[in-house]
Amino acid sequence: MYAWVQDVPIGRSVYGDIMEGLGSETPDGLLLHLAYETEAGGLRYVDIWRDREACDRFSEDQLHPIVHPLLESANVHLDGEPPRVEIGFVHMWGGSLTAPVWGGAVSSTPSAA
Repeated sequence: MYAWVQDVPIGRSVYGDIMEGLGSETPDGLLLHLAYETEAGGLRYVDIWRDREACDRFSEDQLHPIVHPLLESANVHLDGEPPRVEIGFVHMWGGSLTAPVWGGAVSSTPSAA
């Protein structure tokens, strides 16, 4: 397993655009993706992947081609990708989601914030 957290300097609107660009199909190897707002004003991602290779392949082939133009158009300039902090995966428990969960409500689009 490959699990990590990452803080990103974007809000719900840009995140919603990223997710819209990625579509609804779960990437191969992704077991869990959680995004939540931090007190600092950005988002924090928590991801659990089958392995690092699946995560890196998704990032390079699908995520970055969508994220980079969106960040540029949102006038978000980063000095490289925010670091991922690998975490020790112990256990994941829960039911299957039939739709993305945005801010506590099951819906296919993010709630306005």
